[in-house]
Amino acid sequence: MRVLTLLNEKGGVGKTTLAVHIAAGLAINGARVLFIDTDPQGNGTTSFNVMAGKYQNLFGLLIDAEEWRDVLVAPSPESWAGDYVVEGRLSVLAGNIKTRLIPASTDNMLLMRQRLEELEGLVDWVIMDTSPTPSLLNVMLLNATTHTMHPTQLEALSLSGLGRTLEHIEAHNSSRPRNQDEVQVLGIQPTMYRAGTTAHQTGLQLLDDAYGEMVYPPTSLRIVWSEASYAGQTVFAYAPDSPACDEAWGLVGKVQLGVMQHG
Repeated sequence: MRVLTLLNEKGGVGKTTLAVHIAAGLAINGARVLFIDTDPQGNGTTSFNVMAGKYQNLFGLLIDAEEWRDVLVAPSPESWAGDYVVEGRLSVLAGNIKTRLIPASTDNMLLMRQRLEELEGLVDWVIMDTSPTPSLLNVMLLNATTHTMHPTQLEALSLSGLGRTLEHIEAHNSSRPRNQDEVQVLGIQPTMYRAGTTAHQTGLQLLDDAYGEMVYPPTSLRIVWSEASYAGQTVFAYAPDSPACDEAWGLVGKVQLGVMQHG
């Protein structure tokens, strides 16, 4: 089971959009996927158009000790797969405002890891969307994470947030228990790219100079991403013939290939 967590300590960089599309694309391609919304704002949950019950959320799983079968929600494939034939399965663990209370409700920083271990053999991929605010919850998430991806805009503040995030992962790996594998940084995904601007060309060059092959091809700033969001759909469902959909499939492919290469 691979656990991919999307992180950047700067908001508004497209983490939720990418997390949703990676989860959807992997499920369309045949994987058994669990999407976990760890952001108290719950935007990932909203993106999948799911209506979660009182205990069908991350707090219910970790703090109320609910069973997996009682907390997961299955979103309608019409919203995330459209006309694609779905070969796999997609489940959602919702996030809500109570997510903020998790770090204050337990001192077990291995709790997420322990609960995910219950799904071994039942799930192929776990995709976790996160809040940009560093917290003890992020420590808990990293303890359960096998791979990370880091969306970033090509703006100075986003690149600064990326740098802090990667420093924290390095510190996490340095202090991890001996029986715990290192978190593997899968890639850095530039988002909302405007090719005709000097600022974005400069930002992309700075990323390439600093991180080399870790930098994925950028996703462009396109209105169709917003249109799909307003429609409550992924671009796979909303605009399957669009360049944005091609970019989304390219990202899914990079994720699959990257895990094969990095283990």
